[in-house]
Amino acid sequence: MRTLFTFLCALIVSAQAAEPPAPFGPLPSARQVAWMDTEFYGFLHFGLNTYTGKEWGYGDESPSLLNLKNFDAETMAREAKAAGMGGLIVVAKHHDGFCLWPTDTTPHNIRLAPYKNGKGDIVGEVAAACRKYGIKFGIYVSPWDRNNPGYGRDDYKKTYLAQVTELTERYGDAFMMWFDGANGGDGYYGGARETRKIPKDYYPWDAIRARIRDKQPMASVFGDGGPDVRWVGNERGIAGETCWTVTQAGSGIPADPEYTGEKLNRGSPKGNVWRPAECDVSIRPGWFYHAAEDGRVKDLKALSNIYFCSVGRGQGLNLNVPPNKNGEWHPNDIAALRTLRAHLDAMFSANLTNGATVSSTVMRGKDTRFSANALLDNNRDTYWCGDDKDLKPTAEINLSKDSTFNVLRVREFTQLGQRVESFALDAWVNGEWIEVAAATTVGNQRLLRFPAVTTQKVRLRITGSLAVPCLSEFQLFMEPEGARGPEASAALRKNSGWKITGSSNEGKGSSAESAIDGNSATLWQTHPASGELNPPQWFTVDTGKARTAKGFFYIPRQDNCLHGMTDRYRFEVSMDGKNWTQVAEAEFGNLRANPQQQSITFPTPVELRHFRFTGLHALEKNHITVAELGLIE
Repeated sequence: MRTLFTFLCALIVSAQAAEPPAPFGPLPSARQVAWMDTEFYGFLHFGLNTYTGKEWGYGDESPSLLNLKNFDAETMAREAKAAGMGGLIVVAKHHDGFCLWPTDTTPHNIRLAPYKNGKGDIVGEVAAACRKYGIKFGIYVSPWDRNNPGYGRDDYKKTYLAQVTELTERYGDAFMMWFDGANGGDGYYGGARETRKIPKDYYPWDAIRARIRDKQPMASVFGDGGPDVRWVGNERGIAGETCWTVTQAGSGIPADPEYTGEKLNRGSPKGNVWRPAECDVSIRPGWFYHAAEDGRVKDLKALSNIYFCSVGRGQGLNLNVPPNKNGEWHPNDIAALRTLRAHLDAMFSANLTNGATVSSTVMRGKDTRFSANALLDNNRDTYWCGDDKDLKPTAEINLSKDSTFNVLRVREFTQLGQRVESFALDAWVNGEWIEVAAATTVGNQRLLRFPAVTTQKVRLRITGSLAVPCLSEFQLFMEPEGARGPEASAALRKNSGWKITGSSNEGKGSSAESAIDGNSATLWQTHPASGELNPPQWFTVDTGKARTAKGFFYIPRQDNCLHGMTDRYRFEVSMDGKNWTQVAEAEFGNLRANPQQQSITFPTPVELRHFRFTGLHALEKNHITVAELGLIE
C-alpha cells in the first residue's frame, strides 16, 4: 500500500512539474559566481612608494628604502575578515617595477632590501595570513615596469610572463589576478631615463591568460575590459545607477576603446559576455600610505555610500587600505573599517521579512518550486519565476505586524542570466499603495535606501524585464542613523591673507586667484581666447606669514573635462619671495581615472611664507589648469 501511495504522489508531482526557464543572454562562469559571492575585499598598496611619498614611482628608487622590522600581514588579514572582507589583493609589483617577492626575473626585488636581511617575501606573508584567517588571496602585478631596461621591447614580454608564472605557482590558490591599465611613458628603464611608448598589442595577453587558466583556473582576471571582471570606469567606488553585469565583448586586456566611461560604468543590456564590474577605491585620498592623510580617512557616511553604490548595485567592492611604513594598518583605518562593519551588522542582523508570508498569482505552471515563497526562504539557490509571458509580475508580502524599515534587498538568480530592467516597492499606508522606492537593474543584488516607512504590508512590482524574471531573495532592513549622506570630502576654505603675487599667464586665460579661492568649481586656466599657453606655467602665492608645511594638495578641474589637467608639477618655497628652494617635482597619480584631490608629502617639513606651483605637463591639450591648491600644515 505504501508503495502505491508513493507512486501516486510521484505522478501528481510529475504532472505539476515545470521546466525551468531557458537561460537568457550571457551566463557567469563558476569562477565569476565565486567572485560575485565575495562581494567585498581589500587592496594592499605597499612598496617603495610608501617611503618616497609618491603614488607612481619612477623606477630608480633604492630597495634600501624597504627597511622595516615586520610586515604585519596577520593582523591585517584578521582585521579584514572582521570587517567583512572576503579577501585581500597584494600589490606584488607596481609601476616602479620593484617586486615584493624574491623573483628570478629581475634584480630589482625584495632580496636587495634590508627587510629580513634580504630573505623577506611580502607576497608570501600575505598569502599565508589569508589562509590562516580563512579569506581569499589575490595578486596585482603591474604590466608597466619603469625600472626594467627591456620594457617596450621583446625581452620584457618574456620577463613579464615569467613574473605572472612565478606568482601563480608559488602562493597557492588565488581568487583574482589584477592588471592595471597604466602602460608606457617616462621611466628609469635601467638608466636610459626616457619615454617609451608601446603598441596596443605589446603584452602577450593570450599567453598570460592561458598561464593563469592553467595554474589558477578559479582566479578571475581583472582588466579595464575583463576578461572576467571589468573596471567600473572610476576610482571612486561607484557603479552606475543602472549597471548591467553583461556588456559587449572587446579585447579585454589591454584597455579597449569599447571599454570607456559610461560603458564601463553601466554595462549594456545587449551585451554578449558576462563581465561584472569591480568598484575600486581607496579608504584615503591616495592609494599608497601618506602620513599627511591620517586625518582624511573616509568616514562612515562615505564608506556606507560607497558600499550601497557598489555591492548594493550588484558589483564588487575593492577597498584599498594601504599599510604604513611600519608594515601595518594605521589605527584610523582600522577604526573606520570596524565602524563600517558594526553599522552593516546592525542593519543586516534583523531581516524584517522573516516570518512573513507572500502571495502572487504568478508561478511557473503549477510547480511550487517556482512560487513566490522562494523570495522569503533566505536561500539564493531557489527563485520565484512565472511563465515566459509573465514579464511584469507582482508579489505581495504580509509582514504580520507593523514594521519599520528603510532598506530593501532584492536578488536575481543570476545563473540563468540578468533579466530585470526596473522594479518598484510599494507600502500599504492609510488604506492605499504608496510607492516608496524604485530602481532599474538588479543582478547579483540591489540594495535601496529610502525614507523609513512603517507598515504591515508591502508589494514588489517588476516594471520591466528582458525575459521572465527569476528572483531569489526579497528582504527588508532598518538602517541605523548616522550613515546617510553623500560621500564626505575635505572641506575647502578660502585662505585668509593669501594673495597671488605673480603668474606666468598674467592677463591671459583666467586669474590664478581661482586656484586659492576655496572653491573647486572655479579654476586657473592658461588657455586664453587667442590660443593656448604652453607648459611650463606657474603662479606664486604670499601666504601672509611664516609657517611650516608638511606638503601641499592639488585638486584637478571638476567639470568632467581633462583639458589642461596637470599631471606633472614642480613646487618651490621661499621666505622672502625672491630666493626659491625646490621641495618637490614629480607626477600625480592616475588623474585620468581618479580626478580627485592629490596630497603630496614633503620628505621633511619646510619653512615658508611664499610658494610657487608650476605645471609642467597636461594630460590633454597644451595648457595648465588648477581647480584648487593649498598647503598641508
